[in-house]
Amino acid sequence: MKIAVIGAGAVGLFLASTLEKEGQEVTIFSKSLRQAELIMEHGISLVGKLKCKKQIAARISDDAHSRYDLIIVAVKSYHVESVLANNRSLANEGASWLFVQNGMAHLQQLSRLSDHVYVGVLEYGLFKKKELPSVEVRGIGQLKIAPYSRVDKRVTACLKMAFTSELLQVEWEDQYKEMLEKKLIVNACINPLTAILGVTNGALIEIPGYKRAMKDVFIEAMAAINRTDTKERWEHVLTICEQTKENHSSMFVDAQQGRQLELDAIIGYIMQQGKQHQVTTPKIDMLYHLLNKGHCS
Repeated sequence: MKIAVIGAGAVGLFLASTLEKEGQEVTIFSKSLRQAELIMEHGISLVGKLKCKKQIAARISDDAHSRYDLIIVAVKSYHVESVLANNRSLANEGASWLFVQNGMAHLQQLSRLSDHVYVGVLEYGLFKKKELPSVEVRGIGQLKIAPYSRVDKRVTACLKMAFTSELLQVEWEDQYKEMLEKKLIVNACINPLTAILGVTNGALIEIPGYKRAMKDVFIEAMAAINRTDTKERWEHVLTICEQTKENHSSMFVDAQQGRQLELDAIIGYIMQQGKQHQVTTPKIDMLYHLLNKGHCS
């Protein structure tokens, strides 16, 4: 299977390297010529809790002469629209797309595709080294994948074979909405607070005041998206905080490095859902405006 991975951040580099194996052809697409050259020269290295080094073909995003059976979109949620506008020609007839982003705001854009579409949630703790194409794996988790649209069983069966990897733990889900909402709640509770407070994920359960603030955000988020499994979801949030207690959230890292934050994809989406369900979200609104003022372009 010919696989294109669009996005050479931590997620894209990780997926490209873990999927590269005999019988498959993986190409990673970067928006930077320098980054593509570094990948071609040095390969992709995983360090930390997973270790490997793979040689991967790399191109810049506007060098789309080949066609692929699977296109994995591993960019930030706010770049999905431009990827769809500029990279549709990568797909072979009957190709599949897999979108791996935080949040859910990007889903409305996926209806443009006439191919088979899947969405994924990556639960590994990843940190990209500056300059060199190297990713530190700080936490082991799963890649969860669910069908989104225009999917048939034969296509899914082929993809399951492609995602058989000793380095990557994959779980296939039936319902994309359930899968994404579970991750959305976790992201909403952890990411904005850690970005504002400048703390690790574990601080949110170790410091009573931070834990209370997180519970307030949790209650608003659950009401906004109309979920009632409160006890189960809260226990899941606490478990993730414990399992990733030494990690920094992706929003914390983006804020520290002056990058645009995925606010609209996560808490912006929840605010929008709250309005649709006539649920007020004052604490989430406050987090949005504090982070928007401080870090978003």
